[in-house]
Amino acid sequence: MIADNLDEIFHAIDRLNRDQLAQLRAYVEQRITQPQLQIAAESPKEKADALMRAFAEMREGLTKEELDEMIEAMNSEYIEPLDAHDYAWLDDANDAEEERD
Repeated sequence: MIADNLDEIFHAIDRLNRDQLAQLRAYVEQRITQPQLQIAAESPKEKADALMRAFAEMREGLTKEELDEMIEAMNSEYIEPLDAHDYAWLDDANDAEEERD
C-alpha cells in the first residue's frame, strides 16, 4: 500500500545527510512544478489505459440515464484546448492503434 511505502520513504529520508536532503528537496520541487515530465515518459498506450481507467471510475455508480445526461452535457459545447501541443500524444495513440488493426 502507499501508506506502507511512504513510511519506508520517510524512514529513508531520516537517514539522509544535509547534502542529500538538499538534492531530494530540489527533486521534489521539480516534480511539483513540472509534473508533465512523468506524463511525457509514459507511452501512448499507457496514457490511453490510464484514461480508460479514469473513465471507468467516473461511471461507477451512475445509472444509464445519469451517464447519458453527463455525455450529452459534455458533447453540447466543444472547447478548444488552450495548448493543443498538450494533447499531441492522443494522435500518437490513435496512430499506434491503427497500425495494430
